[in-house]
Amino acid sequence: MNPEHEPDLSTPVSTDTADEQPARSVPAVPAALAEPLARSEPPAPALAEPVAQPPRPARQLNRPARWLVAVVEVAAVVGLAALAGWAWHRASIPVQLPEYENPAIPRSASRMSGPWAVAAVAAATLAGVLLLDAVREVLLAARAEHRTRSASAGAPHEDVESPQ
Repeated sequence: MNPEHEPDLSTPVSTDTADEQPARSVPAVPAALAEPLARSEPPAPALAEPVAQPPRPARQLNRPARWLVAVVEVAAVVGLAALAGWAWHRASIPVQLPEYENPAIPRSASRMSGPWAVAAVAAATLAGVLLLDAVREVLLAARAEHRTRSASAGAPHEDVESPQ
């Protein structure tokens, strides 16, 4: 073993608690460090006048053909609704049952074909989503038209009429 790294066994090791150890003093903080650090940047000058904003041009439509999109979507809704009805009719397959003496038992029943039923439900769901989107397109087109009319009349760009 290296004698430099051996522990000193001549000094007795104390098993006393921390309360019996001498209190350590905290070194004093120099006065230069206790003061707040000086800013190296000069303060920003205050603006004397607010910067004038250039006048905003009249808002234009993002999609000027919103009405056309809504009409096409409504036509697609009608076509998909007809497709859903046709597919649902194809999904229902009638089955003739033999006659029984009990009149409570029906003479015919129907079973459903899975793929046709799924196609009908999918077409009806897509028609519903397209109908909601068509309503949204109509509302956005009407709002955009209202804004362009009010902008051309000199009214402020607000959705709510200003009281006068």
